[in-house]
Amino acid sequence: MRAFFMAAGVGSRLIKDSKVELPPKSTLKIGHDTIIGHTVRMMDSHGIKPYVIDGYRYDVLEWVLSEFHTVNFFRNPFFRVTNSIGSLWIARSAIAEAAKTGEDVIMANADVFWGEDILDRLLSCDAPAVMLGDKTRCEDGDYFFHLDDGKITEYGKEMTSDRRSCEYVGIAKIKNNAIPMFLEALEKLIWDECYNMWWEDVLYRSCDKHPIDVIDVDGAFWAEVDYAEDYHRILNHLGLPNVESMFK
Repeated sequence: MRAFFMAAGVGSRLIKDSKVELPPKSTLKIGHDTIIGHTVRMMDSHGIKPYVIDGYRYDVLEWVLSEFHTVNFFRNPFFRVTNSIGSLWIARSAIAEAAKTGEDVIMANADVFWGEDILDRLLSCDAPAVMLGDKTRCEDGDYFFHLDDGKITEYGKEMTSDRRSCEYVGIAKIKNNAIPMFLEALEKLIWDECYNMWWEDVLYRSCDKHPIDVIDVDGAFWAEVDYAEDYHRILNHLGLPNVESMFK
């Protein structure tokens, strides 16, 4: 199995909380580790090959991960003018190799902190395409799904509260036999010049023909770092002191 982590972005929403230049969000410290370091260790422990697509301050991210000899890097030099769909496209050769070698693939945003309990649930699902959601975060979340029969039928940031089934967690898995369809949809969006889309749009745009299952993480802890409070929530969960000085 292979896992692809989107780590090219500038993190504009987090930067607004700070008066100093921040490193890539995934390299924020959590004790003696970093968010991305924690994730790569988790992949290594399960024999999953990690691929990181970086861009903004790639030197920092690659230095942080230099202790891991399992990590493969792709660089997105267009990180300021594309959204994460561009990063995914740059790594398409490694995704295509997974299809040929019979491997499933995980796709995730690199700034998500998650644990073994969530990974185990993801790996246990046999659906062709599955994304993670959290039904406990329908009020204060960032991006939402409406589900019918456990499958995505609506998605978006502006969904009214009565239509929200769960918040999207930032992680997905695609079974090997669904990878060719996924890559075909990716190529179409790229050649339609949809550079401003997220990597997840490749799945959303096909969900009417190829349904996407959603696993509820059911109260397990996770956090995607969009704002300073997200980072502090991770630190609080781990019993670590907040780092207020980073955002002054």
